[in-house]
Amino acid sequence: MLKNLWKERQYPPKVIRMMEAIIELLSEGKEIGALKVSEITMRAGIGKGTAYEYFSDKEEMIATALEYNLGMLIKNLVEREKDAVDFRDMLVRVVEWMADYYKNNAGFMLLFKMTYISHEASSEILAKIHLRCTEKRAAVGEMIKQVLSVGEEEGTIKKLHPYYGLTAIISQIMAFSMYLSDEELMREIPEQEAKYAVVEGIIKLLN
Repeated sequence: MLKNLWKERQYPPKVIRMMEAIIELLSEGKEIGALKVSEITMRAGIGKGTAYEYFSDKEEMIATALEYNLGMLIKNLVEREKDAVDFRDMLVRVVEWMADYYKNNAGFMLLFKMTYISHEASSEILAKIHLRCTEKRAAVGEMIKQVLSVGEEEGTIKKLHPYYGLTAIISQIMAFSMYLSDEELMREIPEQEAKYAVVEGIIKLLN
């Protein structure tokens, strides 16, 4: 049901290896501000000098890696949604997608928490991440509108200004991210129950 709303960039194999190396290092617990070009290139299996054939500095490498990672995540979401049967099923798949990637993909977590990681990254890195990822983040907003249009056509939710739909979905997704970040809360509330609360919460807010 969903469509990719941007033209995918094609990256050289060495660049892909560098980007994947960055995501791996972040997923292993490396702080974004502490990443070094030497460890990125070592993980990617290329020479340090090769990195500067493609990037002007480390900040551009990191921003490009997060852009690439976000593109791959969105592709996965689009693939999951293609067989959705209705609005509620689309929401369930979004929530399941988020649960799958939130803890296991550092790139996903960083992009989701952009406003909270200033203590971990320089303003230069944050500015470049914002610039590189703007198009794909905008695409996510357009995909949310696609999902909402399905619910409106079904009559599952009211026809409202897109602002209210975006607010409803984003607020519930943010609440779910808090749940996924809190191990104690996850022990107290079964994940399936939390997912159900998000889906039903969105529908309730839009009616």
